[in-house]
Amino acid sequence: VAQAIGGADNGNGGSIDVKADTGIVAKGSGFIVAAGAEGHGGMINIDAGSGLLTFDGKFDASGGTGSGNNFGGQIEIKGGNIFLSATAVTELIANGHGSGKGGEINVTSMLSDLNFGAGADQLRIEATSEQAQGGNVSISAPTTGNITLNGSAVDVSAGGDGEGGNISVQTASGSISLSDRLQANGHGSGNGGSISLASASTADMTLNNVDVWANSGLSGGNGGTVSVKNTKGTINVNNASSIRVTALASNGNGGTVDVSAGSSAGQGGVTLTSGSDMEADAGLTSGDGGKITITYYSNNPAVAINTDQGTVHADGPTGFLEFQNASLAELRVSGDHTEI
Repeated sequence: VAQAIGGADNGNGGSIDVKADTGIVAKGSGFIVAAGAEGHGGMINIDAGSGLLTFDGKFDASGGTGSGNNFGGQIEIKGGNIFLSATAVTELIANGHGSGKGGEINVTSMLSDLNFGAGADQLRIEATSEQAQGGNVSISAPTTGNITLNGSAVDVSAGGDGEGGNISVQTASGSISLSDRLQANGHGSGNGGSISLASASTADMTLNNVDVWANSGLSGGNGGTVSVKNTKGTINVNNASSIRVTALASNGNGGTVDVSAGSSAGQGGVTLTSGSDMEADAGLTSGDGGKITITYYSNNPAVAINTDQGTVHADGPTGFLEFQNASLAELRVSGDHTEI
């Protein structure tokens, strides 16, 4: 384990920089650049160039655990293609403590696939805060390649009265497959954060037994935003998956969910099955329901909007559901979709 830790009482974390042009194997290892009791987290940079990056272990750039303004640090992971160990647990952590915000974690596969996790809780990515706003996590394949996050928990939730942070999972031309949970929840009176999933693949985007939540805090605030888009294919929300931007306090407005499949006539549908749900509810006693928009371009009833065994609701005085067939063909919506 490589370490560059701040002093026991005070001091910011240091930096660790590992670079290679043709690949890196960092299995059974870890890098820690956490701060001392009071101080900001440091910087971890692992860059495998155009080669394969395989790694596991604990990578920690958290702020100090004291009560001060201890921001989370930054973790940068980059390779031509990226794989985690099939058996070991991997942790990427840039949490803020005290009144410090969560940090920033970026994972980028430049040339090919990005495969994380093979079982429950195998990967943990955190940029949370103890008493402030959550941080930012970006997982991307900007040129080509599929993104698979199985057994992967990504959390940028807030503490105190902070707002949830931001999660982005994006591939330029590959597919996205998710299981487990993505969370950008507010805390106290804080609003929910933002989660964006974006692909451009004729292969399906699949959310399988995954929680995608950007809810408000329990004392107030509004729900956040979730965007799920596959510009060339179908989106499947399966196996008790949930997309939620709900106001959890007694008052507060529901957030916004935007699900869009396809970008031209004949492409893309949306399915919601096996106990899955989309929710943008208002607070328990007051507030407006949020807005859920589901757009598809397919002319095929088998891949149009199908909420069989699933529910979509935006409860509240002005909650709003919008189903659109953007190819201007007949709108086809089937299943249990009418709750509002």
